[in-house]
Amino acid sequence: FTEDVLEEAREAAAAFDENDLAGREDFTGELTITIDPVDARDFDDAVSLVVDPKSKRNVPDGIRPLLQQPIRVVLTVKEAA
Repeated sequence: FTEDVLEEAREAAAAFDENDLAGREDFTGELTITIDPVDARDFDDAVSLVVDPKSKRNVPDGIRPLLQQPIRVVLTVKEAA
């Protein structure tokens, strides 16, 4: 990166206040899994799964009982060769 880009990044990092929650959404109560590769320089890619309670009323009766059960999701991530 050029020096001016690095300086802008330093300034943004210095101005960041982790206690300032304005404009941010709290996902700490959600199961979120990072999907970045092991050698990533940042960890900013992730997936999460939630059931929107509002959507349940539009679910067919045969599917509705399934939403009351725990959902198990298995992700297999392969590293590029």
